[in-house]
Amino acid sequence: MDKSGLDVLNFDELLAKLTDYIKIIPNEEVIMYKEKAHKIIDSIDPDDAPFFATALAFDSCPIWSQDGKLKEQKEVKVYNTKEILELI
Repeated sequence: MDKSGLDVLNFDELLAKLTDYIKIIPNEEVIMYKEKAHKIIDSIDPDDAPFFATALAFDSCPIWSQDGKLKEQKEVKVYNTKEILELI
């Protein structure tokens, strides 16, 4: 909510709409990629390891992030918003 600037009510409404398009991935599907994800990302931003584990679990699917540092690794493609807009 802090980054969006939305109040609680508007945030909850947006989140409810988004959940129609979001798939919750069970931990069991990504846990086996945890170690590899940490090897890839720990020197850049260890907090992003769960995202990289998920990307690896799904055949290195891309990640959408504005964090330019994440592009320093070569295992998972990282797109920023501008790049996403160019793709669509």
